[in-house]
Amino acid sequence: CPTCWSSSPPKYVFKSWMNLTWEEAQSFCRKFHTDLASIRNEEERTQIQQAIPGTPSVTVGLFRKPWPSWSDGTKHKLRNWLTGRPLVKTGDCATSLIGAADAGKWVEDHCNQTHPFMCHYGDMLLDT
Repeated sequence: CPTCWSSSPPKYVFKSWMNLTWEEAQSFCRKFHTDLASIRNEEERTQIQQAIPGTPSVTVGLFRKPWPSWSDGTKHKLRNWLTGRPLVKTGDCATSLIGAADAGKWVEDHCNQTHPFMCHYGDMLLDT
């Protein structure tokens, strides 16, 4: 695999004090952590939800090139789109909704929209 991560759960860092575009958030996460959060399974989705109280939406590492592509290059089978999403031509990046009714659901968003964001850090495994 071009980019692989250890199977242990990643550690997440929520940046609630910054609102950045998707690309700015990706650059920040890559500089100071590992990458934007990649959500591989239901357990990780729950971890992220519990770490972000009271914020309406948060940028994660999902983008449309094609859907779903993750910032860190990993591939996951988890699909957690809000019903009826993603819509066509509505944005190439994704945010995770935080809140009562739609907690943890993904919606597409324009990449230049600013939001708080979630980084992850973990051990990268390199091909040898």
